[in-house]
Amino acid sequence: MKPSQTFVLASFFMAFSANAQFIQQDSVNLSPVNELQRDSVAVWISNPTAQSTEILDVWTMPLYGNTLATVRVPNAVIPSGDSVQVWVAFTPEHNVMHKLPILFHLSDERGYELLTLKVQGQWSRSYYQSTENKVQSALRGALTTRLGQGYNSLSYSIARDNMYGTLDNHNGQVECVYTGRSATFNTRAGANANNINCEHTFPQSKFNSAQPMKSDIHHLFPCDASANSSRSNHPFGIVTGTPAWSNGGSKRLGSIWEPRDVHKGDAARAMLYFVARYGDYSNFFVGQETLLRQWHVQYPPDSLDRLRNDGIYSLQNNRNPFVDYPQITERVSQWSGTFAETTTWDSHRSEDTLQFALRGSGYGERKFMVVNSGTETIYLSNLALSHSSISLSNPSNVTIEPGHSHMVTLTYDATINFTGETLSYLESTASGFNQVTIHVNSSNSFSVVEPQVTSELLVLPAAGKVLVYPIKEGSQVELLAIDGRVLQSLRASEDASKAQPMHILVNSQLAGIVRVTDGPDVQTIKFIFTL
Repeated sequence: MKPSQTFVLASFFMAFSANAQFIQQDSVNLSPVNELQRDSVAVWISNPTAQSTEILDVWTMPLYGNTLATVRVPNAVIPSGDSVQVWVAFTPEHNVMHKLPILFHLSDERGYELLTLKVQGQWSRSYYQSTENKVQSALRGALTTRLGQGYNSLSYSIARDNMYGTLDNHNGQVECVYTGRSATFNTRAGANANNINCEHTFPQSKFNSAQPMKSDIHHLFPCDASANSSRSNHPFGIVTGTPAWSNGGSKRLGSIWEPRDVHKGDAARAMLYFVARYGDYSNFFVGQETLLRQWHVQYPPDSLDRLRNDGIYSLQNNRNPFVDYPQITERVSQWSGTFAETTTWDSHRSEDTLQFALRGSGYGERKFMVVNSGTETIYLSNLALSHSSISLSNPSNVTIEPGHSHMVTLTYDATINFTGETLSYLESTASGFNQVTIHVNSSNSFSVVEPQVTSELLVLPAAGKVLVYPIKEGSQVELLAIDGRVLQSLRASEDASKAQPMHILVNSQLAGIVRVTDGPDVQTIKFIFTL
C-alpha cells in the first residue's frame, strides 16, 4: 500500500492544538545588512487546523514610502497538518534598526497572522557610522559634527585651482553650471581669460565671505561671469512670466533665480550640505527648503556628482551626505531654523470588516492587526465589543511604537450568526485621537482549499535509513533537515533505477524532507519517524 503524504506527516502534527502557532516564530532576526546587500531568510509556515488553507496575500510595511522587504511564496496552499516554506528578502536604504511587520492574509477563519522582520540596516561607508539609528534633531546634530571632524580648510585660491584643474575639468573642458557654456582651460588665469569665475551656491554676502565657508568646494561651482552676476545673492525659485535674464535654461525674474534643470539637483544638494555643515546664515535657506528638497528628489545625483564628491573628500576630508545617501533627507523634516520635529500619524488596519465563521458548534478565533506606520506613538484603549459572546484574548490597552504592530485576537461563539456587530477602540497620540469602528459579521463561506498533489514519491523507514522510490537513473536525491538545510546529496545509479528503492542515511533524523530532482522536475516529501 502506498501511503499518502498526510499519512507520513500524521504523527508529526499530532501534538498541535487548535490554537497552535501558524508562523513558527513571531519574529525573524537578520544579521546587519548594508544598502549594497540583499539578505534573505526562510520561514516555515504551518497549518495546524483541520482543513487546508491558502495564503491569499502578503502585506509588508513600507519605510519612508519604500517597500524594503519582499516575500516569495512558492506554494500558497497549505494542507491540513502541513507546512510550507516562504522566503523573506530584505535590502535596507537607511542605517537604522528595522522592525517591519509582515501580514499574511489567510483564506481560513483566522484571517491574518503576523511576522516581524528585525534587522539593523547599515551604510557601507563607515564615514557615516555616527548617524546610525538617528532621526530628526539627533541626526542633524550628528551630521553637523561629522562634517566638521578632521575638516581640512583650503585657501580660496587652492580651492579654485582644484575646481578648475580637476574636479570640474572634463577632458580639458570646464562648463558653466548655469548656462552650459564651456571653455578650455585648467587654471585660475585661464578661467579669468574665458570670463569664468566661481559661483558660491550659498551666497558669500550672507556669511560675510568668512572662512571656511568661502572655500568649501562642496558649494562652489564654475560659472559664467555674467550668469554669476545675474544670480547675485538671489534665492532659488521657479520663474513664472517673462524673465529679465535668461541663458542656457537658467533665468531670473525680479529676485527669483531658477537654474537650468541639469543643475537643480546639484544646487539643492550644495545648499543642503551648507546648512547641515554651517547652519542657515541670514535665514537664507529656510524659505527655499521645500522647493530645494523637491529638486533634490526630482534630479538625483549621477556618477559625475559622486566622482566630484570623492575628489572633494580627498582634499577637504569631508563628504556631502546628500550625494552619498540622498535618502537621508527622509529622516529630517527640517534642516533650517529653530528645529520643530514634525510627526506623522498613520495606522494600518488589516481590514475594516471581520468575518466570523458560522458553524454548528464550537468556538472560533479571528486575528486583527493594527500597524503603526507613522512616526508617532499610538495608544490603543477603550476596546469594546457590541456582543457578549465575543471576547478579547489579549490586552485591550496597548502602546504601539512607530514601526511596530499589535495583534488583537477575538474569540467568539461560532454557533451565533453575528450581524451588524462591532469592535470599537480609540487610537490616541500626542496630537489627537481617532475613534475606530470595525464591523463584525458571520459567514459560512470559508471553503476548504484542496492542495495539488504533485509528488509520486514513497518514503518509508528502514533501520536508520530512508527508503525512497520510485527513482529514475541520474536523479539527484537529497536529504534535508526540516528547516531546509541539505544534509546529504546522492546521485541515483543505474541500479537504483531498476524499480529498487534508494537508501539514504538519516543520521538519527526523526523528521526531514526528501527532495528528488530529475531535470526540471522536482518532487519533495516530508517524513516523520516516531520512537
